[in-house]
Amino acid sequence: MCQVLKVSESGFYKWRDRGESTRAKAEVELLRDIKRIHKKSRESYGTRRIKEALAREGKEVSEGSKERHSY
Repeated sequence: MCQVLKVSESGFYKWRDRGESTRAKAEVELLRDIKRIHKKSRESYGTRRIKEALAREGKEVSEGSKERHSY
């Protein structure tokens, strides 16, 4: 497979064995917070209110993104 993808075996194994990135960990935590806030609001909060609730917790985030997720 490494030959087909034109990557070295050592590079593949290094990629495979590295841990989750800091950004990926932060995104998982953010998604967990969003779900918690949404559930606590009896699923009535939208993007704006969730962003405001996160800000009250000291977490600044942007309201929109190019990707939309299903929560």
